[in-house]
Amino acid sequence: MVGHTEQKKYFQRMMSGGSLAHAYLLHGPQGVGKRMFAGELATALLADSGVALQNNPDCILLQPGVSKETGKPTEIPVEAVREMKKWAYQRPLYGVRKVVLIDDAERMSDAAANTVLKVLEEPPVYLNFLLVSSRSGQLLETITSRCQDVAFRTLEDVEMKTVLASLKMDADDRQLVAAVAAGRPGAALRLVKEKKLPTVAKAIAGLEKMLISGTAERIVFAKKIADDDDALQIVSWWLAWAHAQLVARPRLAAVANGLLDLYNAVSETKYNRRLAVEKFLLELLASA
Repeated sequence: MVGHTEQKKYFQRMMSGGSLAHAYLLHGPQGVGKRMFAGELATALLADSGVALQNNPDCILLQPGVSKETGKPTEIPVEAVREMKKWAYQRPLYGVRKVVLIDDAERMSDAAANTVLKVLEEPPVYLNFLLVSSRSGQLLETITSRCQDVAFRTLEDVEMKTVLASLKMDADDRQLVAAVAAGRPGAALRLVKEKKLPTVAKAIAGLEKMLISGTAERIVFAKKIADDDDALQIVSWWLAWAHAQLVARPRLAAVANGLLDLYNAVSETKYNRRLAVEKFLLELLASA
């Protein structure tokens, strides 16, 4: 995979030196490649088994379910975590290791997290945990304290260019993806896979129009955005786009700062989403 050179070197040292810890927490912004990295690391850890990761009985993946009603992620099923606990204390079938990969680990319920904790407290010598999280602050401290911390960051521009070069799209679309993905290859690939580029372009065009619009238009637009189920995602696109434009358009700094406050407000259910969007739009500088 592209990028994350220091993390690769770190695990190569740990593996070659025989000093791997029994548990690692891979954390950082959503979409930077933590999950892909964890999959490649699990493959490397189980390489001696000679069995592909997706078919390897010595690896277990725990991840959130998906709501049939909303299509959004749910909690990691506690039943699956309890099954993992039983599985963990059975010796490997093929190699010398077993790996537990927990994606979106912050989505464990208290019951699921406490079950994982019991295994972390007394892990068998052959077991390695790889926890992946974009919101590691939501994990139990008793879990994070038993994991080695491995931080991931967004990719450099040159690394993102390598990622985007493999995608079939025109120059304008590639520029748009680069702006809103903001160094997150997973986010870029997801936008293309889910064919969301027209939606992103429309959202950005809407914001640009608001920069020169009057009060009445902004209030109407605020309601439209606030009522959108993807409001938080739209605001995240705006924020990434505004930051990408700062060098060429430094007067967008006020817009970017306002968008950061708006993103934090829209992220919290206790805030009135429509009022937050209205406040942001009404405070925009027409000359930005």
